[in-house]
Amino acid sequence: MHRKKGHRTPLIITVALVGSALPTIAHGQSVSSDPGPVVDRVLEAYGGGDAVRSVDSYRQEGMLVTARGAAHGQVYRISEGASKLSVLVDYPGRSEVRLLEEDVAWRGTSPASLTPVEGPLQGAMALQAARIALPRLLDELRAETELAGPSDEGMAVLVVRVGQDLLLRVYVEEETNLIVRTESVIESAPAVVGFATNYSDHRSVDGVVFAFREETYASGRHTATSIIESVELNPEGPRARLPIPQGN
Repeated sequence: MHRKKGHRTPLIITVALVGSALPTIAHGQSVSSDPGPVVDRVLEAYGGGDAVRSVDSYRQEGMLVTARGAAHGQVYRISEGASKLSVLVDYPGRSEVRLLEEDVAWRGTSPASLTPVEGPLQGAMALQAARIALPRLLDELRAETELAGPSDEGMAVLVVRVGQDLLLRVYVEEETNLIVRTESVIESAPAVVGFATNYSDHRSVDGVVFAFREETYASGRHTATSIIESVELNPEGPRARLPIPQGN
């Protein structure tokens, strides 16, 4: 079990303003059928394929600040690949809990209050689990990944189909081969809403690189900042589970 804050790698800052309708794989994009070279470079930038594949799960702890500093909460995430994710955001006086296991998702204010969610809410959680599983997900889903672009900023864009109506667009910075932005699309939603995340403050934890800062957007509007304070690889026992929310 490892728990380290890690060592800094070059800081990458980008700005993403995602519109209400994001393009899908075939809409007006020049697409290559072979994303392999870009995926290989990404894996190497994150510590190498063997190191990335050695992380079956990880635990993150940090602070989540909503837009304009309206609320501060302690955030806990336990990622176990693209199909299993546990998230707790513990604000003063209230909590939010989200769980995803394969195709089933739950949300609530405490473990006892969890209720199943379906449709776009479940899709949003599946996309969150997928992006948190990067870059290993790119290695595992090479057959479902296409190379589009370049973007307006000159970045390679990998488009990954992570579900029947779920797309994840992954922006790779040319100089470092680090992932600096993702955009998520739920094609079956009544009104297509674009969700985006910018990544910066990349650091190495036991030889595997993680982004320690995330900026999230919905339809171009900044919604929150996540500042990661620690990353623990392959946690075991109680460390592999969410803590009980305060006051519950």
